Amino acid sequence: MSSYDTVLSKNILLDSDIFKSAADQFAALSDEMSALRKDIASLLDELEKGFDTPAGRKFIKSCRNGLLQPMDDQAVVIKHVSDNLSMARSKYETVFTEFQALNNIINQQ
Repeated sequence: MSSYDTVLSKNILLDSDIFKSAADQFAALSDEMSALRKDIASLLDELEKGFDTPAGRKFIKSCRNGLLQPMDDQAVVIKHVSDNLSMARSKYETVFTEFQALNNIINQQ
C-alpha cells in the first residue's frame, strides 16, 4: 500500500455543524448559569432578612463572595468559549467547504 493510499484510507472529520452545536450548547449553558446565579442571589436576599446581625451579615457576605463571584467567573469563561467556537466556525467556513469538496472528489474515485 502506498503512502498515498494510506493517507486516503484515513477518515478526517471536520464538520461546521458540530462547531455550531457546541457553540449553541455553551451559550445555553451560559444562560442556565446566569439564571442559576440570579436564583441564588434572590435566595440569599431572602435569607439575609433573617440574618440581620453582625455575624449574620458576615455570613451572607461570605456566601455572596463564595458562591456568586465564582459563578460570575465561570459564566464569563463559558460565554468566552461559546463566542470563540462561533467565531472559529465563521472564520473557517471556507475550510469546511473545501474539505467537503475534497471528500466528494475522493469518494467519487
